[in-house]
Amino acid sequence: MSYACVVESFRASNTLSGEELYRIEYVSLDGERAVSSCGMAVEPSLKVGNAAEFDFLMICAGGNLASFRDRNLDNWLRKLALSSTVFVGISGGTWMLARAGILNGRRCTIHWEYAPIFREEFPEINLRRTLYEIDGNCWSCAGGIAALDLMFDMIERDCGRPLAVAVGDWFLQTEVRLGGRPQRMSMRQRYEVTHPKLLHALELIEHHIDDPIGRDEIAAIVELSVRQLERLFREHLGVSVREHYVSVRLKQAQQLLSQSALSITEIATATGFMSGSHFARVFRESLGRSPSEMRETGGVNLDRVLVRKRSI
Repeated sequence: MSYACVVESFRASNTLSGEELYRIEYVSLDGERAVSSCGMAVEPSLKVGNAAEFDFLMICAGGNLASFRDRNLDNWLRKLALSSTVFVGISGGTWMLARAGILNGRRCTIHWEYAPIFREEFPEINLRRTLYEIDGNCWSCAGGIAALDLMFDMIERDCGRPLAVAVGDWFLQTEVRLGGRPQRMSMRQRYEVTHPKLLHALELIEHHIDDPIGRDEIAAIVELSVRQLERLFREHLGVSVREHYVSVRLKQAQQLLSQSALSITEIATATGFMSGSHFARVFRESLGRSPSEMRETGGVNLDRVLVRKRSI
């Protein structure tokens, strides 16, 4: 999705303007075709390390970013950083820029599922939970359809607002979101609840994953009794406060297992468990497999979404 939003926006700009405003060169690590997770292949014209000049170098990446190592890529990016090239990290591409040191002293964003491990790996970098960020010659985008919002901004800067509007209109983009907008739906939308004190409690839980706070403290902060708090969770979410809190922390742990090289003990600490053994026990009881088994098989279900079947 990220890739399509970017390249189609360039194509639309050229088509609608009747000029070659943008010329795209595709680069892969070794010069061989790059195959996406959906099976689509992109034929490159260059490989990493080739002598080349770019106005923009856009890196699109996904998968287990922490397991990826390529010194040749790091060196190539650092060499290009000496030129006037503008770097754009798309989704996991921000990770590649950070690893090469391109984002030192810059603010950036990355897809929300990579944010926890990104903070662990690059604590000195100013990471935002926004759709996209522009900081000098370092641009970054959370990926998905946020790439289309970034492209609208880029085209407007390069070619003027009329063409940017025409491209957005061609792609049925009825609302252009500013870069500072949040990546995820609000708590109200995600949980389909409207009770303000329950929403406050949910926010507290998501902001205290590595340092869990007790049920009594949550109740005191939202100005409810523990009994009232539990009743709200049961009525609106169908689970207890503890059950929901554990599920949020385990979801975070699943992301770290699939996308990081952190040890089980480090993941336990990052998600607020007392020890690696405590984490492993709760993980197995909840998900039916140990953390190490899930990491080995790669069978990570990040969102255990309940699907309501409809009879027809």
